Amino acid sequence: MVTGDRTRAALVTPAFLTVVLVGLVYWVGFNMVIPELPPFVTRELGGSSLAVGLIVGAPALTAVFTRPVAGRLGNRFGRKVLMIGGAATAGGAIAAYGLTSSEVALAALRLATGVGQGLFFTGAATLVSDIAPPARRGEAMSYFSIAAYMGTGLGPLTGQLLAEQIGLHAVFGVAGLFCVAGALLSLRAPNVRIVAGAGLSRPGLFNRKGVGPGLVMMFGLMGYTAFQAYAPLYTVRQLHLSGPAVAFLLYAGIILVCRLAFARLFDRVGARRCASTATLTIAAGLVVIAAWPTVTGLYVGVAVFSLGMAVQYPALFTMAVNRANERDRAPVIGTFTAFLDLATGLGGVTLGAVAALAGYRASFVGGAVAALLGFAVLQRLFASPATS
Repeated sequence: MVTGDRTRAALVTPAFLTVVLVGLVYWVGFNMVIPELPPFVTRELGGSSLAVGLIVGAPALTAVFTRPVAGRLGNRFGRKVLMIGGAATAGGAIAAYGLTSSEVALAALRLATGVGQGLFFTGAATLVSDIAPPARRGEAMSYFSIAAYMGTGLGPLTGQLLAEQIGLHAVFGVAGLFCVAGALLSLRAPNVRIVAGAGLSRPGLFNRKGVGPGLVMMFGLMGYTAFQAYAPLYTVRQLHLSGPAVAFLLYAGIILVCRLAFARLFDRVGARRCASTATLTIAAGLVVIAAWPTVTGLYVGVAVFSLGMAVQYPALFTMAVNRANERDRAPVIGTFTAFLDLATGLGGVTLGAVAALAGYRASFVGGAVAALLGFAVLQRLFASPATS
């Protein structure tokens, strides 16, 4: 049975709005450091392009194992506990970035950040699916993800502006405070948990129902890993812009508009069909960025890429959650979202090597190829609506 405050009659409730607000505050802080990490690694720590990819992707190595564990902990102790502990852990680690003087120390803090991210996201995403009406889960995740993508847009822009005013090291401290503020706001969230009862078996660490959709998502998100890691260097060194803030803001703005406009699409049209179209669109956008090496090409490619990203995650999340029962829900979400971290880690290593050998544009092409692999997996595993 489920204990805790749960509102079933409507989607947009005080509990739902609380989780969205917490997510916005947390992700602004989490993403504030993204455009500052590459120059910090290369200029102050003397790292290479490969080191940038590894350090940006380092949280995946711990988060990928944290998320499935978090699913079971969330059942036992409650989703709010994961949100508070995760946001506080990530905030403390991020605040310490500026104190490091070596790539190894920074990588260690990034690994700690991954633990916090794994806990927070699993708790928040599961809570959203708990409090949403079953027939509107795709819509709920679409609205909730707006907080993440507003953070993706506002965070880097805020970080870049603050870096110009107060310095790079201070940005890390401010970003950490935002994450800690998210932990404090999480105190107002409901603490849904699962109490063991008759007929309910102990869930496994990983749940196979989340593997198929997660694998497709992993391939699609590898391109975003390349974009996140190398757009800061590509825009400055090859396009001679002041930074990537406008590109990130465009990305987040399109995500925001599409998530609002298409919120009911996944529940009405079908998640599998949406995911297929979105995955191909991601590949197309990355090809445009790579093949059209101008400022205009960057923004056109980002616009196309963003359309795909706006649709893919909510569609695949809906596919995963709709296959789970009440007790499986947190482990399925933990398993599914672990592929977010696999995308970051695998993308950081493989596409980082591509960037080091062949340049930033080649890494974007690599991301497009990965998205096409995801499309092939989707068609193979979910050949008909009945399997999704």
